[in-house]
Amino acid sequence: MAKIGRNEPCPCGSGKKLKKCCGDPRFTQHYTLDDRASLLARLDEWIDVFVADERADASEEFWGRFLDDADELPPDLAALSAAVEDVWFAFDRVGDRGVPVADEFLADTELGDGERAFLAALRQSSMRLYEVVDAVPGVSLTLRDAIEGGQVTVNERRGSRTIGRHEYVAARVVPRGPSGGPEIEMGLLHIPGLLKDSVVAQLRE
Repeated sequence: MAKIGRNEPCPCGSGKKLKKCCGDPRFTQHYTLDDRASLLARLDEWIDVFVADERADASEEFWGRFLDDADELPPDLAALSAAVEDVWFAFDRVGDRGVPVADEFLADTELGDGERAFLAALRQSSMRLYEVVDAVPGVSLTLRDAIEGGQVTVNERRGSRTIGRHEYVAARVVPRGPSGGPEIEMGLLHIPGLLKDSVVAQLRE
């Protein structure tokens, strides 16, 4: 198999160059489920102490005109949406200070190697729209990036039991999770078929 250049697209399907994705030395560091749980708990506590007011304001920004409908979601979808909102606030949203909350947390907190590896994986990932091209129930999902192309097979036990081929999901994929391979991180959102075309059109625009 030919060697992939560092400036070529990463084979995981993220759309990033290899050197900024799976070829990044930080992704050779392993993290465990305990590291993941510890990092998320510490980050949540830090946010509650230092940026709680900003978090509340950001919730309105996240939900927009659907803010009043958020409480009407079924419990499972509400939990997934809350996880997506939390990681968006910490890693994607850039506030008045010009950097994401996670960068401030990182500069302010001593982390273990595993915690730091998990934080690095989340910082390098992004929420993307995927078409499910294959599903092995209880094992994995094969996803195609609906906007930029590229394919990735992720270890996914729960979602693969209920999501079928040609359905669309919004998800954040990290190249190397606790299983040692690509994984969906912080939940996934199913995109109803009636909304799929409009979501794709808006993202492409």
